[in-house]
Amino acid sequence: TLPGRGGVLRLRPVTRTDLRAHDLGRTARDANPALRELLGTLDGERCRFPGCTRRKKLHAHHVRYWTDGGSTDLDNLVLVCARHHTLIHSQGFQLTLQPDRQLEVTTADGTRLLHHPAPAWGDPAALAVARVSAETLPPETVQPRIDLGYVVNVLLAQAS
Repeated sequence: TLPGRGGVLRLRPVTRTDLRAHDLGRTARDANPALRELLGTLDGERCRFPGCTRRKKLHAHHVRYWTDGGSTDLDNLVLVCARHHTLIHSQGFQLTLQPDRQLEVTTADGTRLLHHPAPAWGDPAALAVARVSAETLPPETVQPRIDLGYVVNVLLAQAS
């Protein structure tokens, strides 16, 4: 029951049709707040460019460019940070978004960049679909990360 409402809350799985209700097609170039929120949820509010972990200044990027007839739909939008958005356009990166939202990025010379999904520690369901293999393990999972605070303190101590 809903507190103070006396009703029953009925939940059902979200379907592809539910998600499509937010698609704007060619009626608008920019994602509206509802579409942007849904895109953020699907993309984890982070830049989808391989190797990037930025969570600020994210842009809804059209995989098939708007100017080339691309639609403002979930199937054609990914979140990228401002830096990678600029690089995608200026360096000729090609993006392909799979139906399962896996993003393939290819450089202008044809080199395919591998996507390393965010770690899903402690969540067996997330680990099962994370497609973890020897090729997807980024170096930071093998070697300890640098403690930047410690490095700065050592450098400051040496400078004084």
